[in-house]
Amino acid sequence: MGGASLRGIRVLLIGSLGLNLLFGGMLLGAFLRPDGPVMAPPPRPAAEAPLAALARALPPAERRAILGEARDRRGDRGRDQREMAASELAALLRAEPFDPAAVSALIEEQARSVRESEAALRAALVERLGTMTPAERLALAERVEAEARRGGRR
Repeated sequence: MGGASLRGIRVLLIGSLGLNLLFGGMLLGAFLRPDGPVMAPPPRPAAEAPLAALARALPPAERRAILGEARDRRGDRGRDQREMAASELAALLRAEPFDPAAVSALIEEQARSVRESEAALRAALVERLGTMTPAERLALAERVEAEARRGGRR
């Protein structure tokens, strides 16, 4: 082998080493970030997309008002009710003997409560949409389409 071919191989090896170090440094840097590697959010379920796009398209004040109306409709006790349910679940999990039927009943009660909350929220939303002028609904429809295209990414 001549001096020129050894020189070419040496340049290729150094270039390859440099690229490997660059890639390894980028990968290591991503994992050493204080907030971890940047990853895309998980995809939203398809059934959620239209309602989620509508919620994101509403101005924050409208969203708060609709949530307040929904709470009023169902007589929400909020945090106290959630803490009480969590305490009850913890007690059931600690109980000896363990009672699967009691845990199942509590979980079913929570599921019923969630369904009632969702129904109250839908009713408040539809009621609020019914009070909008055609121009307001048109503007909202355009924001909904934009949100759906964007998929919740900001």
